[in-house]
Amino acid sequence: MLRPLFVVVGLLEAAFPDRLVARAERWAFENPDDARLRPWTIPMARLEGLAFAWIGLRDGVQPESVARLLGPLGVLMCLFPRQILAFALASAYENPEEIEPKPWVGPVTRGIGACYVVLALFSRRAGEPRADESSRAG
Repeated sequence: MLRPLFVVVGLLEAAFPDRLVARAERWAFENPDDARLRPWTIPMARLEGLAFAWIGLRDGVQPESVARLLGPLGVLMCLFPRQILAFALASAYENPEEIEPKPWVGPVTRGIGACYVVLALFSRRAGEPRADESSRAG
């Protein structure tokens, strides 16, 4: 179920990273014109998109296992949204101290973290066979 989502999101991010970043800046920052991206930000966004698409297309890699890896990140995002946001801005921008995130960005960071935690918790259950399926297999 997650595979098509991984592929679509990954291909969009790989094909149009600069457009997605610019749109996200306009959406999330009070002063998007002041933000100066680090040289590696766009190539890393493209690489991230390719990784998501690869995960979605590859048979040997289960998106559910990737979701479980996102669980601990989700916990950190829930508990420390400002610190996670500060780290992300410092990683992607040359001038993170000059960027003013809009007031809703912190709560949305916490919400995305909660989604990661839920995804991690339920992806394991979705991957397990149901009791009636395992009894039929034997």
